[in-house]
Amino acid sequence: MNRRAFLLFCACALGSAALPARARADDEKPSDAARERWQKLSPKKKEATRERYKRWRELPPEKRDELRERWKKLTPEEKKQLRKRRGGRKPKSD
Repeated sequence: MNRRAFLLFCACALGSAALPARARADDEKPSDAARERWQKLSPKKKEATRERYKRWRELPPEKRDELRERWKKLTPEEKKQLRKRRGGRKPKSD
């Protein structure tokens, strides 16, 4: 797996306040908490989130699965470092 794909995954997983911590299926509805977080975002952050999610969805399903598994294998410290570098917040599932 290349570094760019992994960092893209991290950006999507960590920077997307509108989505639950786990990647959701297209037919699932976002939770009330996710909807509330989305409404609080600035227009600029909403657009950035949409772009990250679009790039995530453009990845082949196998690549998304691979990135999810790689994320799960990271230590809490590694996840923290990636979040800090990205400026994202901690997902609920960690």
